[in-house]
Amino acid sequence: MIDPMTTLQIITLVTAIVGAVTGTAALVWGVWQFVLSGSRVKVEIDLCRLEGGLLVGGRRAWVDPSSSVRGMFVRVRVRNRGRFAVDVTGVTVNVGALIAVFPLEDSGLNPFTPHRLNGGSTQDWLFGRDDVLSALDAVKESAGPRPLVRGIANLGTGKSVRSGLLTFETEAD
Repeated sequence: MIDPMTTLQIITLVTAIVGAVTGTAALVWGVWQFVLSGSRVKVEIDLCRLEGGLLVGGRRAWVDPSSSVRGMFVRVRVRNRGRFAVDVTGVTVNVGALIAVFPLEDSGLNPFTPHRLNGGSTQDWLFGRDDVLSALDAVKESAGPRPLVRGIANLGTGKSVRSGLLTFETEAD
């Protein structure tokens, strides 16, 4: 025959259950905070132009005015919204599904890769607008009249982060 539980045993059981639930909740919360505190990379793509040493587009950014590079650019902005640093091993602009355009070389405007992106920091990579338009012409038949362009950042963790889509209105021939 089973003896009925005493009041002290009931209080002990309830305390043990509450302790197990709060301990599990604290463990889950700690793991969640650790995941959120890592590097969180976001990639954006837009068009910009160089005016008097400033890149004018979605947001102004200082550029060396002595640079010989002028004109319109496609800008890929990589942001690390987390707390930990991350290495950016490469940045490309993908046109359609087949063609990748690489950043301008020897312009002094782009950092070398791999590039260390600290927590809370932002870095821009510039691509020649003419290079992107040439790639658009190459995929025009397969991609339709409004081909889509996307920026991609490859990270040192082996992960690739993609931007939203940028649509170019192609001019009539």
